[in-house]
Amino acid sequence: LREGPSYTIDTVEAVAQSYIGDTIVLVVGTDAYEKIDQWHRAEELKKLVEFVVIDRPDFPGNHNTNVDAIAVSATDIRAHKSDAVPAAVAAYIKEHNLYASK
Repeated sequence: LREGPSYTIDTVEAVAQSYIGDTIVLVVGTDAYEKIDQWHRAEELKKLVEFVVIDRPDFPGNHNTNVDAIAVSATDIRAHKSDAVPAAVAAYIKEHNLYASK
């Protein structure tokens, strides 16, 4: 685990080192994407990933996708809401200590 805050750019850089030459796709909700410029090292992040932006309730986007939106947020996942994600996803998150408090 990392000490201190965990920023998306840090995770993306680590993934990029493991998957050299591959395209990294970052899936975010419209609510998160509208604040992307406030993220830590946002300009660098924009150069490293392709964004897929999914409509979220109360935050409609400008583009249509063929992906059904689900009513879940990172806050719900961090709160360990049992119905936030499918059981297999919850198990993966727990196994890899994702969304864990530092």
